[in-house]
Amino acid sequence: ITDKIYIGWLFYVSMRGSIFGAEFPDIDSKGSIPSRHHPFIRNIFASLGIVHRGKFSHDFASLALFFGIILFGWDVSKTFLMSNVTEHQTIILGVGIWMIFILSKDLIDVLLYVTLKNYEKIKRVNMIAKVVGFLISLVLAWMLGLITFGSDPSNIVQSANFVFPTVTLWIIFTWVGAYSHLFADMLTKEGVNLFGKRIAPARVVLLVKKIPLIGRFLLPSGLLTGSGYEDSCRMVVVILTIPAVVCLFIVATGGDLQQFFALFT
Repeated sequence: ITDKIYIGWLFYVSMRGSIFGAEFPDIDSKGSIPSRHHPFIRNIFASLGIVHRGKFSHDFASLALFFGIILFGWDVSKTFLMSNVTEHQTIILGVGIWMIFILSKDLIDVLLYVTLKNYEKIKRVNMIAKVVGFLISLVLAWMLGLITFGSDPSNIVQSANFVFPTVTLWIIFTWVGAYSHLFADMLTKEGVNLFGKRIAPARVVLLVKKIPLIGRFLLPSGLLTGSGYEDSCRMVVVILTIPAVVCLFIVATGGDLQQFFALFT
């Protein structure tokens, strides 16, 4: 496996993790797109009585505790697995295959939505497409040397060197994605929570609307979720994110940022 292939893989893992994380706070919203994409998690939330925009999915402290415990648990698990890689080979390969399944499933979801754009059509081919996508991804991962089979200790260590950073990075960027969702929701009237207390800076901005005569002209939007205001905020974030991602990719692949910026001067 070359460094660039490995870096490219970690880059993809980070991106998919952050996208899943950005969906995570809305999985508990009945009828939302994230809840339809992740019915298993949605059912767990429902059984635990977790409500949308409540003190779990939309609370900075709750998510910090949740992802912090997961990250700590995974760190302990890594130490245990590395204590005897030969004995724990099956578990290491199992985690690697599971991650490939999760990430290929995410990619197939996107491809089906982009190509078919019809929920009923997607339902008809969903299972077959995901199985085929998973098998193709598994074969590619094996061909690229991301995951290896066999009892040779060097093969097991190579698989571990792929599996462990992949899971760690996916957890961290899922956490980042979830926080990005909360920061975006802070810009709306509904706001989010911090240690169970509602924080909604947008409500302060909304006081502008109360200015006699000109208030509604100065601030025509109600700063609500699902409004054109939210779409505008999303567009600004996307525009700002693109150059940041480009710079990250250049640095990650060993490029020179100064030479890149010199192209525009």
